[in-house]
Amino acid sequence: MKIGIITADLQLLAFLQANVQQYGYHSYQFPHINQALDAGVGLIFCEWREGPHLAEILLGLKAAAALPHPVPVVTLVPSGGVIAMRRAQAAGATDALLCPPDSEEIRAELEEASQAARGHDTIDPALYQNFLKESLVGESPNFRRCLEEMKQAARCDANVLLAGETGVGKEMVARGIHCLGRRANEPYLAVNCASLPDTLLESELFGHAKGAFTGAQTRRSGRFEAVGAGTLLLDEIGDLETCLQMKLLRVIEQHEFQRVGENTTLRFHGRLVCATSVDLDQAVEEGRFRQDLLGRIDQFRITLPPLRDRRLDIPILIRHFLRKHCQAREVHISRPALDLLESFDYPMNVRQLENALVSALARSDPGTLILPKHLPKAIKTLSLSKNVEFRTVQVPSSLAYEQARIFAGREIDRIYLGSLLAKHHGNKSQAAKEVGLDRDTLSKRITEASGDTHKTNNA
Repeated sequence: MKIGIITADLQLLAFLQANVQQYGYHSYQFPHINQALDAGVGLIFCEWREGPHLAEILLGLKAAAALPHPVPVVTLVPSGGVIAMRRAQAAGATDALLCPPDSEEIRAELEEASQAARGHDTIDPALYQNFLKESLVGESPNFRRCLEEMKQAARCDANVLLAGETGVGKEMVARGIHCLGRRANEPYLAVNCASLPDTLLESELFGHAKGAFTGAQTRRSGRFEAVGAGTLLLDEIGDLETCLQMKLLRVIEQHEFQRVGENTTLRFHGRLVCATSVDLDQAVEEGRFRQDLLGRIDQFRITLPPLRDRRLDIPILIRHFLRKHCQAREVHISRPALDLLESFDYPMNVRQLENALVSALARSDPGTLILPKHLPKAIKTLSLSKNVEFRTVQVPSSLAYEQARIFAGREIDRIYLGSLLAKHHGNKSQAAKEVGLDRDTLSKRITEASGDTHKTNNA
């Protein structure tokens, strides 16, 4: 938890910094409460100053109390200032201490704020599991890592950059960060930066005044204003033109913006999540994207794997999408059709798999199997051109169900993983990466599927 300190008294500043450090926290000095709030602090110690600075302090106290989860502000009032203490608390201060405060008072404020922050950072396990069930399905290790990173991002307020190819589920992860975080009850808005020309995108983001340009017949609020204290997703941020990159940088750095055609300054209180299918590091090298802007939006990066690198999730996703789109209709999928779906590389990733199943359902009759002929032409053509080999696993009828299931699983591993290793010329690291496993897990499954292990287990 970061601690903000606002004081012009160097002796008081040194005292507070020493105590904050003594109790294991990091302190940062700010000139105003609003700047401390923008930096994401969990507690603010603010010196109460009469005169021209008081109006600014009162506005800061109001802003801290108005957040979805108010940030506690402890005012430090000059000795004897009982009336000032009452006024500070009436204005929204969490507490007021007489100067100089003692170390025990500082410790008590730090512990109380820390306990409150931990309460806000707790993610409801039931809510998390329900979100995964409805939106993000998969068991591959590299995909589960992304889900853990999503939970970490939901517990903080850092700017998040979601990287990955088109269709991997970046917007779903953005929704997860919002729904699982402390802003869940605030608006969630998304803007695709690639879908609008520059002039319209600027108006979409910042809003505009009446008459700001041809066709602007009324005053309009932009997304930065409409999102309030919620979450704003800027999708395909890599397609943002340079002029808008500069304006976005100002919003992030100062949390301020202006409507097009107006001089009134508005504040941005929301959280920013950006998504890109473009390699922004390469875009910076080529001069297409500002390095300072990348640094600001890339405080917490999550890179989602393409579907071809998490093939173990394809059968799971197929079941999920069939349940989603079948409604009351009973549908099964044939083994040859399943083999085709599992072998395809999906340039458009999960979105393409879902669309393929929706297409197959539309072509098949109710109560019948989904056959290869029902699948989109691209999947049939490209998969068959790769000489897909269909294999049947034969299970001894004498085995009990559980034994038969284990036997079939080992046979599948033996056939599939053997072909996979041959494809990668025996390189287990490359083979493991293709199916979304780590190298040790792949080696273990190959060993378990071998004939010697099978005989040993039956001995």
